[in-house]
Amino acid sequence: MVETELTGIQMGGVAQRYRFFLYDEKGRYLDDYPNDRLSSVSLPAGKYVVVTRHQFGNRRVQVLVRPGLLTTVHAQDLERAPEAP
Repeated sequence: MVETELTGIQMGGVAQRYRFFLYDEKGRYLDDYPNDRLSSVSLPAGKYVVVTRHQFGNRRVQVLVRPGLLTTVHAQDLERAPEAP
């Protein structure tokens, strides 16, 4: 689950959030997710990179997904993360 920022737009009474992009540990693009409702994403165990818009720029967070556990990227993780190219 990735706690992305709100866009300031509402659609159908639902506050919209920025989408996030998922890459493998070598930087290869895997997929992107709209994330309008902070939904969890099912992934196999492994190392990933999440990129999303945060505080007027794109941020990149490395994530380790372990089997059977919920992995969450919090807003604080994004605040501390380096800018993404």
